[in-house]
Amino acid sequence: EERLRAGEEYNDMDLIFATPKGTMLDSGNVTKRVYNPALKAAGLRRIRFHDLRHTCASLLISLGGSPKYIQKQLRHGSIEMTFDRYGHLFPDTNKETSKRVDAALFGGRLALTGVV
Repeated sequence: EERLRAGEEYNDMDLIFATPKGTMLDSGNVTKRVYNPALKAAGLRRIRFHDLRHTCASLLISLGGSPKYIQKQLRHGSIEMTFDRYGHLFPDTNKETSKRVDAALFGGRLALTGVV
């Protein structure tokens, strides 16, 4: 509808969310006019829009998402960037991994000796 109303002034930038003329939304405008009022209406405390990104990453990690999938969802250029920022949230699985290697190679004998 908005696209038709804008006519020739519409600038098709292939955006999911755009202004009535097809251009990029101004983040400050969206925050002030839509995001903050939505938080208030929902009875939620005010948080930065970017905090939603960290929440998403934390949820994906806690639900066992693969690091590569999480990297792609966050659009990080490298897995190192993902681990540098969120590595502390990944569970420490060294002991569990050691037990699985022990079981696979030695039938779990090392775990019985207390080495693993």
